Parts: sequence; structure tokens; C-alpha cells
Amino acid sequence: MKKSNKIAVVGIGKWGKNLIRDFSKISNITKCSSTGDPNNIKWLKKNYPKIKYVAKLENIFSDPKIDAVIISTSIESHYTIAKKALESKKHVFVEKPISVNVTQANKLIKIA
Repeated sequence: MKKSNKIAVVGIGKWGKNLIRDFSKISNITKCSSTGDPNNIKWLKKNYPKIKYVAKLENIFSDPKIDAVIISTSIESHYTIAKKALESKKHVFVEKPISVNVTQANKLIKIA
């Protein structure tokens, strides 16, 4: 299967690792970002050496080659990251829940 989609993952914790493993089977994950836990970065480099770790989310949002962003961070940050990704014209997958309240979820739907 050709992996033509270019994806970035934000969050390399427990669920982020699962998502990296599963999405890497069907897509081309090119970048990952996280809060900077050295153990998670080490895990990424060991298991997925072709995926570039970036410390700043802007390196993901401004990359025209990235088609989609997978968000697996703390629930409180889902809205802010998803909003920025959508405004950057990226497709978005958010590990549930999409936001902390319905108002934020509705705003994301309108942006999408």
C-alpha cells in the first residue's frame, strides 16, 4: 500500500504511541511533537527513526507538506491545538474528547 498522506502527531504519551504505531501502517508520519519528555523522544527515535521530532508546533502547522495532524495530548489542550491545525488547513484527528465543552466543539466544527 502506498503511503501518500503526510501526517504529524502531537503527543507521544501512551495513546500517542499507539496512534503512531497504527497510523504509520497506513500513512507517512513525518513529524511528531510533544511536551518534551526525554523518555518519549528517546522511544520515538528508537522505534521510528525516520519521524522527525520537532519541539515547536509551528513547525507542523507551517509545513505545507503535512496533510493532517493527529492530536493526542491533555484534554485541556485539544481545542487550542485542533483550532490552530484547522486554521492551518490541516485535516485533524483528535483523541477523544475533542474539547472540554460543547461550545469549543461547536467552534471547531464551524472552522472545519
